[in-house]
Amino acid sequence: MKYIIGIGTNLGNKIENINQALNYIKDKVDIIRISSIYKSKALLKPNSPKNWDTPYFNLAILIIYNNTPLTLLKLLQSIESNMGKSRGHLTWSPRIIDLDILIAENFTYQDSKLHIPHPEFLNRDFALIPATEIAPDITYKKTSQTLISISNKFKNSKLELVKSR
Repeated sequence: MKYIIGIGTNLGNKIENINQALNYIKDKVDIIRISSIYKSKALLKPNSPKNWDTPYFNLAILIIYNNTPLTLLKLLQSIESNMGKSRGHLTWSPRIIDLDILIAENFTYQDSKLHIPHPEFLNRDFALIPATEIAPDITYKKTSQTLISISNKFKNSKLELVKSR
């Protein structure tokens, strides 16, 4: 099955973090495409510590993975853990790496641990724009629209291109 995984980082050497995550991932799954890297503002809750306001680097990858969605989630969480991300981190706090299943081709899934598509996927330019770059024709099943048609709502996005692929 084809999945789009979102990758984000806002701590340390961001490019190195991304490359390390990609190396871990490609050892376990087939990566079909990798998007450009984009810079975005950190999403913060009101009254978050000022030092959390550190820009993220974000990208998306299109993969083929033939096991269950929960097995994929566990794989991504183990990569995050290997890279130093704690499972008990505070919501929206800075992180060395964040790996999210954004969407799967022609597939939805929901339980207490995982939602596919990601519940905020369509609301986050830093997720939707890189995903559209690598898989514009994937259909968002809930609306029957392609990613390219949905992404038009972000035509005035303030994402900064960091590195083209």
